[in-house]
Amino acid sequence: MKFFIWLWIFLPFSDLMEVKTNTPETTSMLGKDVLLDCHFINAGSVKLEDIAVKWTVDRRSQVKTIYLFDGKTEQYHKDRITLDLMLIKEGNASIHLQDVTLEDEGDYKCTILITPDVGSSTVLLKVAAQPSVALAPVNPHLSHGETKTFFCEASQFYPQDIEIIWLLKSHGEEVPLTTKICTGLPSLIDNGTFNVSSQISMIFTEEDAGSVYICEVNHESLPRPLRRNTTILFAIPEMIPRDTGFIVGVVSVILITLVVFLGVGIMYQKQFAKAPPLSDVILPDFVPANEAMNVICNINGFRPPHQHSVVPSKPKS
Repeated sequence: MKFFIWLWIFLPFSDLMEVKTNTPETTSMLGKDVLLDCHFINAGSVKLEDIAVKWTVDRRSQVKTIYLFDGKTEQYHKDRITLDLMLIKEGNASIHLQDVTLEDEGDYKCTILITPDVGSSTVLLKVAAQPSVALAPVNPHLSHGETKTFFCEASQFYPQDIEIIWLLKSHGEEVPLTTKICTGLPSLIDNGTFNVSSQISMIFTEEDAGSVYICEVNHESLPRPLRRNTTILFAIPEMIPRDTGFIVGVVSVILITLVVFLGVGIMYQKQFAKAPPLSDVILPDFVPANEAMNVICNINGFRPPHQHSVVPSKPKS
C-alpha cells in the first residue's frame, strides 16, 4: 500500500471514485470548532489498510498538506485536527478542526485513494468574528439647545466589510438618518480583526424628548442586525405662572405696609397718644367726724407732660 501512497503523492491519478461533501462552503466563528465534511462510496469489502486519505489546504495560492493517512499511520497530524479512523471504512473521511483561527481560512481538499481509484472534493472554509457593539452616551439628560454627539463602536469583527446605519425612532416610526454622520474606515488590530467607529451630532430641544437614536450594525457573521439604543431625556423645570412675580410683589407690599403701620401705632402709643392723668381715688377705710380726710390720687402715664395741682378737699361738717 505504501508504494501506491508514494505514487499518489507524486503522480497524478484520474478521478475514478465519487467523493463528495454536503457542505461545499462553511463558515466558522473565530475560536470555535468546525467539521469539514468528506464522504466517499466504499464497496464494503475494502480493508482499512487499503484506504488512504489526504487533506490539503490552499491559502493564498499556497497548497499545504495538513493530514495524511496511509492505511496504517497518520501523518501531518496536528493537535487541532482529528479524524475518526473507525468511520473511514463507512466512507466518512471528515475532519474536525478545533479552535479555528483566522489563518485556517482557505480551500480544503479531501482526496481518497483506494487503489487504483482516486477521487476528491473541496470545502471552502470561511472564518468570521462577530462584532461587539457599544453606544455612548446612553439616555443622556439634555437642556434646550444643547448639542450632543453619540458614538457607536463596533470592535473585533472579521471579515472587514461592515455596515453601520443610524435611525431615529419617534412617535413609533423609525426613520434612517443620512446627515451629520461620520463613520471611519475599519482599522486592523493585533489579533487580525477590525474595529470601526461611527458618530452623529445633533442639536436638541424639548420637542426631541423621548426620541430614540438607534445604531444598527450589519455584518455577515450576524444572523440579524445588531442594535444599540439611546433615549433623549430632558429635565423638566417647575412650571411657574407668568403673573407669579406680580402676586409676590403685591403680597410683599401688603406685609411691609402692615409692619410699618403696626410699628407706627406702637410708637404713637408710647410717645404721642394722650392718656388720662388720674387714676382711681383711694379713700381711707374710716374717717372720724370733724377731722380732715386724706385722699390719695396717683397721677402717672399722662401726656402731654403738664403738671396738675390737686386741691385738698375740705373736711365735711
